[in-house]
Amino acid sequence: MHHKLLISLFVALLVSSCAAPVQTPPAAYVAPNSGALARLQVRSLKLAGPAIFYSFDDPRTCSGGRIITDTWASQGVLKGSTAVRADEPVTVWLSYLAPGERSCNIVRTFKPHTDKNYLAYALATETGCSLSIQDITDPSNPRNEQTFVPRTYVPTSVAQRPHCVAADIDAQLAKPRKPNLSGMKMEELAPLLPANSENAK
Repeated sequence: MHHKLLISLFVALLVSSCAAPVQTPPAAYVAPNSGALARLQVRSLKLAGPAIFYSFDDPRTCSGGRIITDTWASQGVLKGSTAVRADEPVTVWLSYLAPGERSCNIVRTFKPHTDKNYLAYALATETGCSLSIQDITDPSNPRNEQTFVPRTYVPTSVAQRPHCVAADIDAQLAKPRKPNLSGMKMEELAPLLPANSENAK
């Protein structure tokens, strides 16, 4: 079945589960190619159902969703590598449909730094999903991204398009946090990443 048709059906299932009208699926994400940039790798293991990984034109309100990658493009896993704006908020959304049409939506905002390399690692099973953001600039010493802020995502309603609950994101991102190791080991991280030459981009 055609890639865009599959995405349309997936979006229809997600919004219909919220008693909402079907909307046109988001356009593809277009990576910035100038200014301060960071690199974002998206990875998952084999997923039990379809999943899409998005970013947003407006990271504060979660409007203007753009697809970075999906499971149809990579044979059942999430796999992508793209540039993102650095030194300003970036909001990402993991949307997953588990067997039995149970949906899972996770939204996170973080503030990448110039020339850093990050990993968005999605883990999804038949019972739920999780999303972590890791600073992998030094792949031998991965760390949880310290500016990581959970967001509350509001699904589509008759009156409005999907959005995030209003919050002072800049103040939350600026809060000091204690350094925190990711807990991942190098042998666990390496298979999730592309070749070293791509990491350096």
